[in-house]
Amino acid sequence: MKKQLAKTLVGGMILGSVLTVGVGYASQYVESIKVNTKPLTITLNGNTIVSGDQANQFHNGMENVPVTFQYKGTTYVPIGFMTKEFNKNVAWDGSTRTIAITDNNPHGIWVGRLEPSLTETSAGKYTYSVKNQTEREVRLEFTSSQRYDFAVKNSKGETVYLYSSLASFAQVLGEEVIKQGEALSYEIDTTALGLEKGDYTLEAWLTPRDGKTASVEVSFVVK
Repeated sequence: MKKQLAKTLVGGMILGSVLTVGVGYASQYVESIKVNTKPLTITLNGNTIVSGDQANQFHNGMENVPVTFQYKGTTYVPIGFMTKEFNKNVAWDGSTRTIAITDNNPHGIWVGRLEPSLTETSAGKYTYSVKNQTEREVRLEFTSSQRYDFAVKNSKGETVYLYSSLASFAQVLGEEVIKQGEALSYEIDTTALGLEKGDYTLEAWLTPRDGKTASVEVSFVVK
């Protein structure tokens, strides 16, 4: 991917992309501008919700648009994407030209986030778990059969093993639903990686469509 990617977009398209519904504009409000669509990383309470490691796309109900772009020093993110992260609803009222954001559950409070953990169950073997610590059901969408990834880095910070670089995944859409208080768990065996003696860091994360999330890491030693 080019380090710097700029695209020319129509102003009306930009505004339409921030909603989950289409918005129409008269010609006098349309202006061609250049924006920078180089991917960014966005975290929410320490969890990655947009990963700069990949070209993120958001489906606005009509087509895929960039999850982020920058224009004159300001970063723009689709309202539909962010309201989903904050468990809100968004709607467009064309008669009054109003964007309405409402609580998804006005009687509940969204507390906490997905809580990841890496627990060593035996020498060199770990359980990567992501627990739903919110007050709502969490639904994660995936673009393949892959649900998580993990990497091992040496003491110099160099990645010596990346699970997804060697594994194969079926290219099928899927989802995982984590109910309140429940968790997704996966087993990781570093003893099977043929690591040399030394100090290492193990990092694991989920791989939903919206990008790397629920990342956690632990240090370990191969003797």
